Amino acid sequence: MPGVDQLADTAERAGWTTDFFRQEAMNRIPKAAPTPAPRLDVSPAALEQTQQSLPLIYKILQRFTQDAFKLIRWLRAHWHQPTSLPQALLHLRALYATL
Repeated sequence: MPGVDQLADTAERAGWTTDFFRQEAMNRIPKAAPTPAPRLDVSPAALEQTQQSLPLIYKILQRFTQDAFKLIRWLRAHWHQPTSLPQALLHLRALYATL
C-alpha cells in the first residue's frame, strides 16, 4: 500500500488539493484496534492476598448470568427428551444445587 506522502504527491501532480487528498488518505489507512478494557478475571485468592474484593454488583451479575445460562442449557438438553415433568425438575434442582 503506498504511503500517504506518495499519494499526496500523485494528487498534487494531478492538480487536486493536497490537504483534502491527504485527509482522505489518512482516513483510508487502517487504524489499530482499540485495546479492550481490563477484565475482572482475578482469582478471589489473589484478591484476598492484597486485602481486596470484587464489587458486589459484579458478583450478583455474574451469578445471574450463570443461572440463566444453566437454565438455557438445561432447556436445550431436555426439550425433546420424553421424560416426565417431575423427573426433569428433579434434574434441574440437582443442577442448581451444584451451582
